[in-house]
Amino acid sequence: MNGIRKLTAVVALLLSFVAYASGPTRHFEDFAGKEGAEYSYVSPLMIKAKSCVRFSSRESGRSTFLTEKEVSMVESVTVTDMTDIKKLDEMTAKIIRNNNMELFVSSRKPRLRYEVYGNFSGDQKRAEKLLVIRYEVDESFSAVYMEGSINLQGFGYVLSPRQM
Repeated sequence: MNGIRKLTAVVALLLSFVAYASGPTRHFEDFAGKEGAEYSYVSPLMIKAKSCVRFSSRESGRSTFLTEKEVSMVESVTVTDMTDIKKLDEMTAKIIRNNNMELFVSSRKPRLRYEVYGNFSGDQKRAEKLLVIRYEVDESFSAVYMEGSINLQGFGYVLSPRQM
């Protein structure tokens, strides 16, 4: 019986190492290398090595740097194929639902939807997860997903569209 307990403990320990080593969940990886899609992923290790990541917004025309203390991973995708647009729209809805995200910013123009979703940390000043969506009807769907401890007071001006 002791042998089974030891074996179970070793297997559990190995599984936890594998889960840690594999890193955060990559939501959009299926689009990597797909025709008509642009995909990028910045791992926690790369962010630590670079010490910061630049984030730019077409909606606000502004950019800023997020430090390794603020962001731990970034994943982005843009698709242009209508089948992929529908699939990505469904995926982002699932991310929002599964992470209990709130709508932080919304801007709509004819044929354009821009939304930022996230969930707050305990102090309500930082987001632990952010999802930025830009959808141009019948043209493209872009999504950027970030995890970390993102200071919304400093980063919010980058996320807000020009007309706000």
